[in-house]
Amino acid sequence: MVNVNEQEMRSYLLGGLTPERRTELENLARTDENLREEFLALEEELVEQYLAGVLTEAESQSFEAQILTTERGQQQLHFAQLFERYRNSNPAVEPHSAPASNHPPNPTSSPLFATFYRNPTFAVLSIFVAGLLIALVGWMLVAPSRGTSIAEDRLHQKPVVLVGDSTRSGGRINQLSAPAKNGEVKLELELIKSDFTKYRMKLFRANDVNKAIDAQEELTTETRDTHYFVPVVVTSEKLTPGEYHLKLCGVLESGEPSTIENYSFRVTDADVQLDQQDRFAR
Repeated sequence: MVNVNEQEMRSYLLGGLTPERRTELENLARTDENLREEFLALEEELVEQYLAGVLTEAESQSFEAQILTTERGQQQLHFAQLFERYRNSNPAVEPHSAPASNHPPNPTSSPLFATFYRNPTFAVLSIFVAGLLIALVGWMLVAPSRGTSIAEDRLHQKPVVLVGDSTRSGGRINQLSAPAKNGEVKLELELIKSDFTKYRMKLFRANDVNKAIDAQEELTTETRDTHYFVPVVVTSEKLTPGEYHLKLCGVLESGEPSTIENYSFRVTDADVQLDQQDRFAR
């Protein structure tokens, strides 16, 4: 297995690495099974730490942005919360000491069932966990192929909010997973204020900013919690893995466009993203 330390993997999951190093780790995770397993185990640990409230404020914000933005990440957290509530409502009961018996133990009694008999709470908890495991295995058996599962998740995922380059802090670039084949990505372009009734946008690849791969007009704003957003839908064939620039313009009364904001983002490979964030996909 390649040598990647735990702190670097943790930074990767929380979106703290440089784009170059992120790409290197994505390529490594695609070919190294053991590395993928370590990523999954560390992600599970992050979920537990987030639930326990031991992450720092910055780590919690990164966790929410990198993991909880996917439907599977939300399901994973929900599962952990259910299990935590069940465990808290059924504390382990210490077995009471019993006087020595004059009769030898029944040789046909299994130690496992004897443990269940002495501690019924442990038995209930074990049955509960076994039921969850059976349900998970059944889901994995009847689920579509991995690629199809990814496609469905991406198709139904929530809109991705893009922050403008002028307001984005820390130099971090917006990221989203590659959409499913024949699918689409719903973007929400965040604005500080809304001074126009109509907007236009043009989408470019980062290595060719002179040729637009998509252009849309007659766009309008939506308001949510005192924030303004311009919804944009982009089809999958236009968003292969790579870096992109999106230019948003307001349309003046004369019909001329006036540049308002630029948005930069990176589309990552869906298979690697699944290995990093979706514990239940395996």
